[in-house]
Amino acid sequence: MRSRLVTPLLAAAAVLLSTVPATTGQAAPASPTTPAPSRSVTLPTGDRVNLYPNGAYGFEPAAGRDGIGYLSPKALDGSGDVSFIPADMVGEFGEGGLDPRRFNVSALLRAGVTDAATAPVADARAYDGLVPASANTLATKETRTVTVTFRDKSGAVPDNVNASVVSADGAVWDSVYLDDAAVATMELPPGEYGLAADILDAAEGDRKAVYVAALKTFTVGDAPVAITVNGAKSVPVTAKVERRSTLEARQLNLTWAYGGEEPGQLRTDASFGPDVAVYATPLADPRAGYAHSEIRNGPQGANGSYTYRLLFTEAGKVPARLVHEVDDDELAAVAVEYGGFGIPAAAARLCFNQGHADRREVPSCISETVDLPYRGTELVVADPDLYNLPSIELRDRETWQTMGYDGPPRSFAAPGDYEWSVGTGPLTYGIRPYATEDPDDDKGASGMYRVDDLLYFGFDQLGDGPAGEDYWLYGGDMDDSPLNNVAVITRDGAEINRITGDVTWFDTGLPPGEAGRYRLVIDGHLDVPWSNLLTGYRLDWTFDTAPSGVPEKSTPLPFSLVVFGADGVHGGVADRETPQRVTLDYTSQSGGTEATASTLAFEVSYDEGATWTSVALDRDGDHATATLHHPAGAGFVSVRTTATDDLGSSITQTTVRSYALV
Repeated sequence: MRSRLVTPLLAAAAVLLSTVPATTGQAAPASPTTPAPSRSVTLPTGDRVNLYPNGAYGFEPAAGRDGIGYLSPKALDGSGDVSFIPADMVGEFGEGGLDPRRFNVSALLRAGVTDAATAPVADARAYDGLVPASANTLATKETRTVTVTFRDKSGAVPDNVNASVVSADGAVWDSVYLDDAAVATMELPPGEYGLAADILDAAEGDRKAVYVAALKTFTVGDAPVAITVNGAKSVPVTAKVERRSTLEARQLNLTWAYGGEEPGQLRTDASFGPDVAVYATPLADPRAGYAHSEIRNGPQGANGSYTYRLLFTEAGKVPARLVHEVDDDELAAVAVEYGGFGIPAAAARLCFNQGHADRREVPSCISETVDLPYRGTELVVADPDLYNLPSIELRDRETWQTMGYDGPPRSFAAPGDYEWSVGTGPLTYGIRPYATEDPDDDKGASGMYRVDDLLYFGFDQLGDGPAGEDYWLYGGDMDDSPLNNVAVITRDGAEINRITGDVTWFDTGLPPGEAGRYRLVIDGHLDVPWSNLLTGYRLDWTFDTAPSGVPEKSTPLPFSLVVFGADGVHGGVADRETPQRVTLDYTSQSGGTEATASTLAFEVSYDEGATWTSVALDRDGDHATATLHHPAGAGFVSVRTTATDDLGSSITQTTVRSYALV
């Protein structure tokens, strides 16, 4: 071990990683609004961190490293950067050890880096532990000496400590540097402070590893201050349930809110498997918060499997008793069914994210390996303010190309029996409209926008499901997508740019001040082992564009698309003999000029797009419905929608094998 005691990643936002070089035909946009295409990164330890479209993070240990757990401290500078530190690496930073910049997952993903061990590092500053050696944000006014002594659960010097301190007004924050006796000496100006610490003792012999999450508040006045963060005063954190079950994983967060111009949270953040004993120090303080999640799996029985997915939260304190005893009749018993993509799939990753609607989330999801279709019973806490949100992903372990979806969030207000099916939408190829104006929001990862005389096109996403499901595709690197595309943009029939291969976005330069009418056509197909759907697609869009008149302003284009939905689809499959209601909704890219559909048409094919049949629509404005009567022997449904709008744009979307029939 290089350093017994280490500090948090407070300087995560200052980490500078050089961007991935641009490839021929796919120039890296200079605009800061361009979203990062990478969503997974391999740490130097071989462990994998995945960023799900819903914003949750998932930690996937490398082979032979199951159950090690991790800390995921956040920067306290308002950047929101997240670093993942495997629990067995906590003491290996500094003195020529591990490079903390290679564990800042947020910065790595922004730079499109997927292999942290080989990330080109542009920041050459010396690091002391996990922060730059020169990092010091203390105010330059009179200070007092503050001495902090850390002790583990047994009252002894801990193996590892990760600690940070912040003033109540947010004006002062600093890392906590400790000597080999687990004592820190700091110079702090007068004021009120919060201190958060992760205290971890490694397993030894038959003894489990022991983790203590600690919050401490103290006041600096006119005299020196001496305090002890005493893990011996911590209490066990666990859940006791009614049915027989095995603990799979748990996550613990303690938070302490601070104010000032940029208010935020001081927090501990750790996840562990069953081989780590977990404790927390109680604290009665209105700014304190507590969240503990736990997964417990029951045995496979005649009626299927059951899983306890429990989340307990508290605002205003860390309770003195953290053993949560729950009976089944206090929980919501949710019969779940998660579909795949047309065929059964083994070894899918199920991430079940839970959080509190208005005060704290548990952003690092605890993922499991399941087979699709998946059926079981989830026993969850019944609380209208707690949400549950599953993500399913299928991934090629060689390329890390990934296909998946998020289910819409759902809360269960009262105990009882519920049903929840996710993965019920058909697959349709389409460019997702902007969901927010935040360029760092993953939902902005596709769409059409213009910056000065550059047009940007992102088309790596599937359309949203009609039930609120969010389908997605991405590759393991910037130039590595499951989609095989040919994208051509023309003006007045003259080709301006052509991109081929597994690209997911590109930019096209225009003559200075150019305004006019353009046509974008994207043809492609999906060829992956976990799906027999989306074997062909075509997007044909005609649109007008002009400079925004504001230099460097990113402006969404007046792009619209048709969202297609079909009843009775589950896991990419529908019943051939059941008449099927389908829906079409014309929608505009958020942030752009709102458009209204002038014409709307729908066609269906049962021979992989060789022939098409027009389907009568019952239309009401931008919404339309129809009923499909599938012919005997049909194996797949292919769909084509065509629309024009009152802005003069037109779009045709074709999806071959939107879903299967049985």
